[in-house]
Amino acid sequence: MSYSRRVFLNTLAQSFSRVFSIAVSIGTAMILTRYLGPDGYGKYNTAIGFVGLLAVLGDLGIYNILVRELSQSSSRREEVLANVFAWRLLSSVLVLLVIAVAGWLMPYEKVVKLAILIEAVRNSVYVLRTFFTSLPQVNLRLDLSAWGEIIGRGSFLLSVILVAVFHWSLLVLFVLLLTTTVLETLWMFFSFKKLGGSLHLAWDSEFLKVFLKDSIVLGFAYILGSMHFRLDTVLLSVMKPAEDVGIYSVAYRIFQTFVMLPAVFITVVYPRFAELAAKNRWSDFFRFSLRILWLAAWPLAILSFLYAPYMVRIIGGEAYSQSVMPLWLLSFAIVGGFMYAGFSQMAVALKRQKLVVLVAGVAVFINMVLNLALIPAFSYSGAALATLVSECFAFIVFAFLFNRFLGFRIDYGYWLKIVFLALFVGVIARGLQWFLPYSEFALQSLPLAMLEIGLIWLACFLLYFVLAVKFNFLPRTILKEIIKR
Repeated sequence: MSYSRRVFLNTLAQSFSRVFSIAVSIGTAMILTRYLGPDGYGKYNTAIGFVGLLAVLGDLGIYNILVRELSQSSSRREEVLANVFAWRLLSSVLVLLVIAVAGWLMPYEKVVKLAILIEAVRNSVYVLRTFFTSLPQVNLRLDLSAWGEIIGRGSFLLSVILVAVFHWSLLVLFVLLLTTTVLETLWMFFSFKKLGGSLHLAWDSEFLKVFLKDSIVLGFAYILGSMHFRLDTVLLSVMKPAEDVGIYSVAYRIFQTFVMLPAVFITVVYPRFAELAAKNRWSDFFRFSLRILWLAAWPLAILSFLYAPYMVRIIGGEAYSQSVMPLWLLSFAIVGGFMYAGFSQMAVALKRQKLVVLVAGVAVFINMVLNLALIPAFSYSGAALATLVSECFAFIVFAFLFNRFLGFRIDYGYWLKIVFLALFVGVIARGLQWFLPYSEFALQSLPLAMLEIGLIWLACFLLYFVLAVKFNFLPRTILKEIIKR
């Protein structure tokens, strides 16, 4: 089987699970926003955001270094897995204690502090889940991890439905979320064993010294990256009431759903990044990967901007109408998020973690300054503007550094053509809005509104794909490799 076909099939498996995950995310958000209200939804996201900000301490870049080591050398697999697993157990317990203490010291209501504690336990379990994902990724058996995600997200949806139907409290919701993560982790454990993985504990100080030296640099970058993604929610929760956090969270949930999509593609190609980086033959494949990310990002950004009012109405209802403005701003941050994912993972494969630290540090500094300056006056809209500026700036800095220090040239002419193609499809989407009777019928029925928007988006993406192939923006040779046996 050709590599292109293997990538396609694994990406297809990941895409299926991610589409399911997106559907669940939309469904659970629709339920929780209406059941909890802006204030309760704000408390829910405050706990999630606070734990997410500190949870990166449990990884410290270990996962990516682990995948890189397993991809580049299979002879030491048992040694690598045993030592990293021992470190994972230790770090997950330490991070749990840090989050629990820090959460209790924050000026939050008691229910939020307890939710943070439960979420911290769930995060420690999730750290083990990511360890078990390493072998499926290295062996290109991402169908196994895809099923794990489906099990976890399906259980999550069921938990949210039960909470809403039986009118259970916010804390019960977090306990059920913990249970769903345990189920998903068990599935990944059995998948790990199926691929020949074994759980042994080892503590080779010399190996861990070298391994952690690489991972800690990347870990620092991940800490900065987590701050970049979570800082706005945490600062907003401290400086503004929970209701403002709830309004911002609806817009940010939509943005976050889209900006996590590159992980589907990057997860599949990262082992190839590492392999080609070791041979110093990475440029062409990386250039092609960036083209795919750029090609995917722009229609999402434009359609999100055009349909922001409708998506907000679907996700949160009329109570969250103020979420439209921050979503308008966050829509174009999607492009920066997509490209940042590609550049950062290639830097890791090249063992240039310091570049990731530099870019993430600059982005966090800009994000923090803008949030502190804009939130007092503009609340959630100020937080969204800070995210837009910092995301795009991080992408631009990465492109500059790759060109300056690695001699990597970007095909700006190709990128500009993609922007024009996406804008053309956006005009078509706007035209479909005029012809379809959204205001007359869809507003009267939530399922009809979702169906109408879904059909418009499907038509636009199909048109976009056909035009991309027609003008060779998506090379036909790659498509032939994918479909041939």
